[in-house]
Parts: sequence; C-alpha cells; structure tokens
Amino acid sequence: MASSLSHTSRELSRAPESPAEPDIIPSIPRFRYSPLVDPSNEIRLVTLHPALDDGYDIICTLQSVSLDNVGEFEALSYVWGSPGRKLSILLENQEFEVTQNLAHALRHLRPARSNKFEARTLWIDAICIDQQNIDERNHQVRRMDVIYKRAKQVVVWLGNYSEPEDELVEFPREWGFQKLEPGSFESIQEAFKLARDLARSYDFESDKFDLSVYPSNNFRTWGYLCQLFCRSWYRRLWVFQEVNLARQALILCGECTIDWNELLRAARAMYASIGSTVSSIRNQQIRRSGLLLDSAKKGFNLHPTKREIGNLMVLMRKTNTSDCEDPRDKLIGLLGVMPEADRDDIEADYSKSVDQVYNNWAWKRITRRERLDVLSACEDSGRKGLPSWVPDFRSSWASDEPLFSNTHNIYLPQYSSPYAASGDTPTRILWTSEDRRRISVTGYEIDRVAVISDTASLLRVSWNQERDGPFTQFIIQRWEQMISEAAGILPTPKSSIYKEFTDVLFRGQKTVGSDDSPSFHERYTVWRGHNPPPKGWGLDLSPEERYLAFIGSFEHKIVKRVINSQMFITSKGVIGAVAEKCHVEVGDSVYVLLGGNTPFIMRRLLADEYYDNEKEFPKYAWGPVRLRDEDGSRLQTLDERCRMPYRLMGPCYLHGWMDGEAISAWRQDELEFSLVTLC
Repeated sequence: MASSLSHTSRELSRAPESPAEPDIIPSIPRFRYSPLVDPSNEIRLVTLHPALDDGYDIICTLQSVSLDNVGEFEALSYVWGSPGRKLSILLENQEFEVTQNLAHALRHLRPARSNKFEARTLWIDAICIDQQNIDERNHQVRRMDVIYKRAKQVVVWLGNYSEPEDELVEFPREWGFQKLEPGSFESIQEAFKLARDLARSYDFESDKFDLSVYPSNNFRTWGYLCQLFCRSWYRRLWVFQEVNLARQALILCGECTIDWNELLRAARAMYASIGSTVSSIRNQQIRRSGLLLDSAKKGFNLHPTKREIGNLMVLMRKTNTSDCEDPRDKLIGLLGVMPEADRDDIEADYSKSVDQVYNNWAWKRITRRERLDVLSACEDSGRKGLPSWVPDFRSSWASDEPLFSNTHNIYLPQYSSPYAASGDTPTRILWTSEDRRRISVTGYEIDRVAVISDTASLLRVSWNQERDGPFTQFIIQRWEQMISEAAGILPTPKSSIYKEFTDVLFRGQKTVGSDDSPSFHERYTVWRGHNPPPKGWGLDLSPEERYLAFIGSFEHKIVKRVINSQMFITSKGVIGAVAEKCHVEVGDSVYVLLGGNTPFIMRRLLADEYYDNEKEFPKYAWGPVRLRDEDGSRLQTLDERCRMPYRLMGPCYLHGWMDGEAISAWRQDELEFSLVTLC
C-alpha cells in the first residue's frame, strides 16, 4: 500500500490546511535522529524500499552499523541542489525533507516493479549524517574515504534527461543550432553511445587513436554529450573524492547508464583531439570548437594523475573552481584523496571559522614541511581580510597556471625545469604573533618593481579586433612596447633582450607534446609572424593546414601565459611576470624567501600599523638567528628584530632568479639575508 503521506512529491511551500477539516491528512511527526553510539566508527545506512509504481511515496528506513562490520551497500554521488526547493519523503514512518534533486534521484534509484520485494541499501550524506549535529559532522567527514572505499559501487546521479541548466550551454554557430530540444531517453542513449565510441578510439597510455573506430559526427548528439559534461555535478567539490575512491562508479541520467571510466576516457579522447593532426573525431568543426575543449576539461579534471595525487597543492588547484556551500570544505572535502601526511594539518571542525581553518592549516603546513609552497596559492589574500600569507580558497586562485604548475613540478623534465628560487633550503617560522596572523621568515630583497603593464581588462577597452588583430597578440605587442620604452630595445628575434622576454613569456617552459615537438620558441616565432614553418614541415599540407599543424595547441598554451598576467620590469632592468589578481604596484619589493620555489612580490607596510608598542616586536626565543651553510663555509647572524612588516602580494617569475641564484650569491658573500615579517 502507498504511504499515508500523500504530499511527498509536492513542494513544502503549500497553503496551510483548513481548520474546519483537521483530520483529512493525518499528522505525521518530523524525523529526529538518534545519536550514534560511536560517531568515529559508526555510520548510518538508508534502505530505499520498492514501490508498485512511480506515483508511490518514497519510503526509507535507517540503520546504524559499525564500519568494522558493515554489509554490502552503495554510495550516492549527486548535487544537493537548491535548499529552497524541498520535498518530503518517509523516513522511519516520519516526515523528512530532501532537496528536489535528491528526491528525483531516489525515485530513479528505487528498485523496479519487477523487483518490488527487494530493497536497496545506500549511503547518502544528506540522510545518513545529522547535518545539524556539528560534532557528528566532524567525525563523519573524516570517515568519508572509508565509506566510499567500502561501498560496492558509487552511483552518480547526473540528473534527469533534461535539466534547466542545459539551456545555459552555448553551441558553436557552425553546428547549425543555438538550442537543443529537451533531452530524452533516446538522445541521452545516443550521447552515451558516442562516449563509448570515443573511449574505444583512444588509448591514453600511448596517446594514440584507433582510426578504425568512427564516433558519430552528428552535431546534435555532440551537443547532448557536451551538455552532460556541463552539468553541475562536474563542478561539485565533494565528487572529486567520491569517484576517485570508488571501486567502480556508474553514471545514471534518467534511466540511461554508462560506466564512469568510459565517460572519463571519452573526455580524454576529446581533449587529445584538440591540436592533434590525427584523431578519431574527423569533423574539424567539432574538433576546433571551444565547447569541446571546455567539456573535455570538465570531464577529465575529476581524475588526477599519479604526479598530481601526491601533491595536495596540485589537488587543490584542480578543484579551486569547484562548488561547495561551505568554504571550509575546500580543504575538508579533499581529506579522502590527499596524501596521508597532509591530513593532520587540516582541522575538520565546523565549529571553527573559515579564517581559523585556513590560517591554522597554512601555519601547520609551513611548520611541518619547512617549505613555502602555501604561498604559491596566495594572490593578495590580505585584500579580503586574511593574513596575506594564507591562501584564500573562497575564490579562484593560481590564475597564472603555468607559474603554479612549474612551481609544483607538474611538467615533465623534458618540457621544463622545476623552479628552485631558494634551492633546496628549508624555511622556519622564526616568530608567530599570538593571534597567528603574523609570522617571520628569512628572505632577500632582489629589487623593486619600476614599470608594470596594464591589466588585460584595461587593455580590452582600447582593443579593436579589426585594427589590432587577436587580443592575445595585442597584449604581447603592448608588452613589447613597454620593454622597448624602458630598455630602448624592441624584443624581436634578433635583439639581445629577446631571449629574456620569451623566457618570461613562456615561464621557462621549453615545449609541450612529444619529444620531437617544435619548441615554444619555434612555435612562437611562427605564431607572431616572425618566421614561416621550418622547411620540410608538412609538405603535403596546404599553407593554412601547415601553419595549424605546426602551431598545434600552442595558441591555447600562450593564452594561459598572457590573459591573466602582467609583465613588469624592475629598477635594475630585470623582466618578470605576475598574475594580475596580485594587484602589484610600482615600488613593490621582489623577494627570495628561504623555502620558496619562486620569488615573491611584497609590499612594505608601516610598522606602526601592526605593532602598538615595543613588546609586540618579534623576539626569537632561541636567541640570535644564524644561517649556516651545509658545509659550514658561510655563517650569517641575522638581526633579531624585524621592524618592517610586509604584505605578501603573490608569487612571480623573474628572469635569472628561478634556479637558486640567490643561494649561490649568498654562499659567495655577495648578498645578505634578512628577517621578514609577513602580515
């Protein structure tokens, strides 16, 4: 029989019942959780009961089990959806509110009519965790990795065949339509077939396509597949660990299913097709579309490589634009997939403020690792109230992606050498204020910013495409003009300053692709029109095809190095680059800090703003601070007091200072380090 809760599939914002008819709908109590006996090692599982047809109420029961003796269950991965639109289900014969998206998922997940006597056991965060109990939440999030690892399968609810967010996807004009008809069982099945064909056509390990496989060239089928990759599930932070911890994962869209690994391989095939001369995607209007690139990146970004999984900063960079309602989850939501050594740095405590969670994590990580990799994620954090040396994960960061990637040694050695501005020297926090908002470290002031280019947003105002050409080249022309005015030399291939200019532009990277790929320098000279493609390159191609084949994905690479960045020149004439979100100004200092892989730009502050009296000046508990070389050949005693506080603006690339030059100069008595207080 159907439950007496007749309003379960209606929105809860209904009109009040008439007082004259009090007994028409029986009163059903609201569900109340019973506390877990041992929340650190006990979880709840929900049993989803079958129904005779889709119109029946959603009926669930709840049981508490020990993780030491948990039976077979599935875990649900989904987007919570709008908290303002909730529906009621029956949980232990009591009314329980869930979001509309979860209600839709439960209706599709409950057993089919033919299996009406079988129930389905699931772990669902919104039901199995008492979200109002902070202590329980703190314990349960620490066990999420165990929960998803022990589930026999993770079921991903991608949504119905058609979702309102699908309307937001913009299609290339060449595809012949602006909007698609609402998705259906047939259209999603075709999209999943396309994904399976793409997965079969590409081998990720060898980076080769099987041209005997012919994925569909139907623009509409591609449109539906791209819409699925643009669904909000791909933007949710928590799904990163949910699918990566799963034994296996099944994607569910309406009644259509596909294995998660097939969809992942399809995304990789799509991405590999961009800029490649050989691909199973034979339609150039599909291969060259920006929508294909965006969809592919959303698809494979959820799966880290082995190099990425071992570096927490890189994992956080992959998820820095992911959605989560609670900013603390930017750290807590990755506990299950981060390296074991990093977990103790994070306080999974929802009773602490966002600032406390971020601040304590940064201090603990620097202290434990004796490195300043935390600072690579800082882009003028002080602008939003955090200490400037604490990353602000509430908004996107590391906007200079190539600088960040090389800071953390993501690129393979044949493509680029990792940065080592301070060599392999460790750092120590020499002093911490009582509120832990100020710390003292050791550094050397290289120079100060004398000239800095306009931001891309400001340049866009004066840009005219017909007159100036592509925007990226327009920005580079303005950078060249700035250098010409400051140095008296235009950075063309024959000038003495060209090597320095392109080194900064490429952030030190040599090339990308296979070992025999043209270098960045070779591609750049062709792209800028300085040189034609080399003789013998692509002789069987038309001039346009020859140019595109030689350039490959270079244009996508150069955009990352230009659009979000500014080029600057120091007072000594050294060229550098910095993310525009760092808000660097003329007069800012460029420092090498011990333990940092890059130089950093910092702004000197008035000591009176940060120290009210003499007692607040940093004092170092163990007496005079000494720097000693490993072999004892150099010893420097630092001033015990650092009276000048600084605001960290962010990391930068500075030509000639990326590979331990400061340490070499110090060992030869050519420079002295000093104590620096970051506020």
